[in-house]
Amino acid sequence: MATGRINVAPMAPFDPMSDPNSLSQRWKTWKRRFETYLVALNVTEKKQKLLLYQAGQETQDIFDTLVDIGEDDDYDSAIAALDTFQLATCDFENIDKEVKSAIIQNCLSKRLRRDALLDSEVTLAKILAKGRAFELSESQATGIENALHSTHISDEVVEAVHPTTKHNNHRDKQHTSFHRQDFYTSSECRNCGGPWPHNNNICPAKGKSCLNCGKSNHFAKVCRSARKARVGQQENRRPSKKYHKNKVHKIYGKPSSSKSSSEDEFIFTLKPTCRDKTTPQVQISVNTTPINMVIDTGASIDIIDELAFNTLQKQRPIALQRSKTRIFAYGATNQLPVMGQFRATLECLTGATTTQVHVIKRNFGCLLSYQTASALGLIMLNVNNVKPEHEQLMKEYAHLFNGIGTLKNFEVKLHIDDTVPPVAQTPRRIPFHMRQKVDTLESDGIIEKVSDATPWVSPLVVIPKKDGEIRLCIDMRMANQAIQRERHPTPTVDDLIHKLNGATIFTKLDLRSGYHQLSLAEESRHITTFVTHKGLCRYKKLNFGTNSASEIFQHVISEQIRDIPNAINISDDIIIFGITQAEHDKALHEIFERFSLIGLTFNKDKCEFSQSQLTFFGFVFSGDGISPDPAKVSAIHNCPPPNSIKAVRSFLGMVTYCAKFIPNFSDLTEPLRELTRKNVPFCWTSRHAKSFNAVKAALTSATVMAYFDQTKETELITDASPFGLSAILTQKVPGSDQRNVVAYISRSLSDVERRYCQTEREALAIVWAIERLHIYLYGGHFTLITDCKPVELILNNPQSRPPARIERWNLRLQDYDFNVRYTKGLDNPSDFLSRHLPVNNTTDDRQFQTMADNYVCFLAQHAVPRAMTLPEIQQATMADSTLQILSNLITTELTLNEHDGIILRGSRIVLPESLTLKAVQIAHEGHQGLVKTKQLLREKVWYPGIDKLAKHTVDTCLLCQANGPNSHQEPLRMTTLPPQPWHTVNIDFCGPFLGGSYLLVIIDAYSRFPEVEIVSSTSAKSTILKLERIFATHDIPKVLKSDNGPPFQSHEFSLYLKELGIKHKPSSPLWPQGNGQAENFMKPLVKAVKSAHHENKDWKREMFKFLLNYRATPHSTTGKSPSELLYNRKIQTKLPQVTVENDSSLHQEVKERDERLKKNQKEYADSKRRVKCADIKKSDLVLVRQPKANKMSTKYDPIPYEVTNRHEDVHEEHEQYDGLRQNDPHT
Repeated sequence: MATGRINVAPMAPFDPMSDPNSLSQRWKTWKRRFETYLVALNVTEKKQKLLLYQAGQETQDIFDTLVDIGEDDDYDSAIAALDTFQLATCDFENIDKEVKSAIIQNCLSKRLRRDALLDSEVTLAKILAKGRAFELSESQATGIENALHSTHISDEVVEAVHPTTKHNNHRDKQHTSFHRQDFYTSSECRNCGGPWPHNNNICPAKGKSCLNCGKSNHFAKVCRSARKARVGQQENRRPSKKYHKNKVHKIYGKPSSSKSSSEDEFIFTLKPTCRDKTTPQVQISVNTTPINMVIDTGASIDIIDELAFNTLQKQRPIALQRSKTRIFAYGATNQLPVMGQFRATLECLTGATTTQVHVIKRNFGCLLSYQTASALGLIMLNVNNVKPEHEQLMKEYAHLFNGIGTLKNFEVKLHIDDTVPPVAQTPRRIPFHMRQKVDTLESDGIIEKVSDATPWVSPLVVIPKKDGEIRLCIDMRMANQAIQRERHPTPTVDDLIHKLNGATIFTKLDLRSGYHQLSLAEESRHITTFVTHKGLCRYKKLNFGTNSASEIFQHVISEQIRDIPNAINISDDIIIFGITQAEHDKALHEIFERFSLIGLTFNKDKCEFSQSQLTFFGFVFSGDGISPDPAKVSAIHNCPPPNSIKAVRSFLGMVTYCAKFIPNFSDLTEPLRELTRKNVPFCWTSRHAKSFNAVKAALTSATVMAYFDQTKETELITDASPFGLSAILTQKVPGSDQRNVVAYISRSLSDVERRYCQTEREALAIVWAIERLHIYLYGGHFTLITDCKPVELILNNPQSRPPARIERWNLRLQDYDFNVRYTKGLDNPSDFLSRHLPVNNTTDDRQFQTMADNYVCFLAQHAVPRAMTLPEIQQATMADSTLQILSNLITTELTLNEHDGIILRGSRIVLPESLTLKAVQIAHEGHQGLVKTKQLLREKVWYPGIDKLAKHTVDTCLLCQANGPNSHQEPLRMTTLPPQPWHTVNIDFCGPFLGGSYLLVIIDAYSRFPEVEIVSSTSAKSTILKLERIFATHDIPKVLKSDNGPPFQSHEFSLYLKELGIKHKPSSPLWPQGNGQAENFMKPLVKAVKSAHHENKDWKREMFKFLLNYRATPHSTTGKSPSELLYNRKIQTKLPQVTVENDSSLHQEVKERDERLKKNQKEYADSKRRVKCADIKKSDLVLVRQPKANKMSTKYDPIPYEVTNRHEDVHEEHEQYDGLRQNDPHT
């Protein structure tokens, strides 16, 4: 957790000399902020001293010259004295007369000046009243004139014409220079639209460009140039020489209403024309057929002509519907001929949408309305994102949008694990064009140079930003291993949805360079050191790349605004919302005031003020509810069909983000999810294409979800089909029967769940839906609606005795408060979701099931030998040439006879050669051994070589070999004694023991000297730390032998050994003998630990006593103690000893003795174990021993492997692409 005490930052001092004209207003503002400052600090004493300190030296000098300042620390008297000075008024003998004279001399209205001069007796009050009347009349007259000017033009009309004409040039010249408002009686400025006159006589519009006409020194809202539609990016701002009336495409329309029976749409002109290059014409796919259409931002309906409609008809027949809309040419009374209307899907490169298209007779051309062009992403309005009512607020808090702020009186302290060894990585060179960014970071106070030695050095990474800029980050992957990550919750989409319930006005504020506004503590900066072209630098602020930066930043910012209602932050975005404009503005003002005190700043270019909808997290939030982001929907809609399993998974991951808006999502995507299952080859068919297109079409017409309201009546509707589960969460609108959908959820059933009975599937749908929607349902009452009557009886009756599975599910629902209501399946909207599949899926599934059944039947008939019948033997005997010859010689052979064409030897049937293999397979059914198989054959049949064929069949049976005993015992192989002590070491783990402890055992292969470390974890990280200590004591070995445990096979452990230059020799899988020295040492070690436990002694102390004695005891193989061979001396124990000189021939004697004893052990073991050398050769097929997973698993893997290499008793096999390394006894 980030540490630090958050205090209110000191105020900026008051400057009484900066602007004498605004002294009074500035003092009132500063005094109001100071009073808020006192309340925030809860100051009750010495307020006068704090006032003078915060006000600054110049105010203190003024205060010292004042009288009537009261007693010491009299705050009220001090404030009153300063008010007297700062708010001092003019000391005129006749104030009214002087003010009246000032108005006459300086007012802008000539009429008011003349009237005042004509009447010498006029009073100040009359002049003020008359001035207000003039302003009001001027405002009303202007409004009437504007209304008369627009009598014949609808407010919705936007002319798509080419500006400008010659006779309009005089108006353009007026806008080129800055307007002087010499004669202007209104209180509104004609250049910016704000209040007149301006403070300091500076207009905000001076030097700015108009978004309407592109000219300078005025804003678009007061622009007097002809309004024109901004379609996409304007390609040419230069005016054309004249109007082209025959090229105007305009639709004047009223907003459509579902309640009206007929609607009128007015068209200025619609006829075929030749268009110039600036005409906004695009190619739109209407029901997959390309049509050229002209974008008209003044149109409210989409129109195609008869020629385009005939083109569509050739591709696919379209049934026109009768249109109630009447379309007129502008100023005309005759209705244009309307053929009808139809609903179509319009697509282009930037998006897709579904809309109603009207068809006009004859060749008039095709028009695209403003609404459809916006939905397709073809046009974008560039407007000022700050409304006029917020401009004053922006001016007051202009400092919040300047530079990169710093959170005052707070520092982030990273928790660094000092036990992790520092890493100084190789620097990466910075391109020349990007080095300026480093200088900028240094000048902004974000980074600083490092002159001292630093253990941590990380390389730089250049990350491109959306706006084309770059962000310099540090590759902190190695450093993050030493930084203990903090865990703070981040709001989810569901949290945001709950907070925004009912909101209609939204503002999004973006913190400028978010992380860089939090200072790093001095002791945490060294781990952020990196290399630049200017040398070593480190971050002074929180940097991108630190593993806990996002959690720290989220937590710190949320703490700053926790007490402000209607505000929430997601990382560096501050979301402000309100049900009304006043509620929103209050929260916005509080945020600005709070951030002024704590010192944080915003990025004005990324801020959005007072919007009716908010796009965030891939969703669009508005007063109507939640809908998917059109940009995300467009990306999905333009996605090409997948060409691999990886692409299918990517597409499913992308559309799952919008799954809550698709009612039948699980069923729609079922064919696609089949392709991602294990052992299913990728084969794209028409069934998958239909599923793919159905998902994209469902997203295009996605439903707008309502916000969840805790005060409304909640219903959960569930259903289950043989293929999937689904549920709908709805809430009832108070005072009506209407229900708003809050969420759709669905999922497919697993193979096991599809075998449940229908009642269990319905119960599973209920428990799954309730737990999935836990955040909405827990703690409140709701109604559960199901179309399964048995489930209703089970859940509503506590005395019911359902199956055990349903009973366990019922227990999981005890924490929820709900009642169950039954409804028929026809009335259950969720019933369609769980059963609806893409078109033709049922037929395809049935065909697939039939093919699968036939294949299973084929295997069942041919894999299992059928019983052998006498007619079958008769026919085979007649076809066997050898037996036919034998049949003719029956009379001379006493041991044979013939019965109905079957040759007998005694009571046994002589089989023809074609049936011998089948007879052996029948006798071997049940996988009896060789003896039992021979006995069964000898009872019934006979043929030459019966024993040989039976033996070959049993020996080659893979399942018999896989379940049989060990094939053979290999002769022991002597290991060579290493050339010196601590050259080769063996490592292994022992345990766990009481308390979860393990013993890390390392034993020298030369001296048999053991090292034992007590560890609480067998991870690679903890193992490396222990090895560091051991290697620091004895030095680094050349070879390390181990088994195939997880820590020894990890990438981190391999890198560690590679860094130290140690050769790693892991033993073969399931072959502990390969690490025999460590395994042998475990036996006496475990015995010592168990003995200490049963004697109620401290097993750790007893283990150390055992190690002392073991190291001092001569080893049975070497004849010398481990310590004597390792240290070249005998160590002291509790037993007395006499010091003798070291034997120079010690090691030569050890090597001879080791070789001699190992040879004796080998001869003894080989003679007792009946060993046999394996004759396995390269390219042989072998069965490999596998771990025993359960009682039904075989000892050997029944799938054969091919031997690819052989080295002594170790060989390598592979089956397809999986390589294995095994010893001979395991094959």
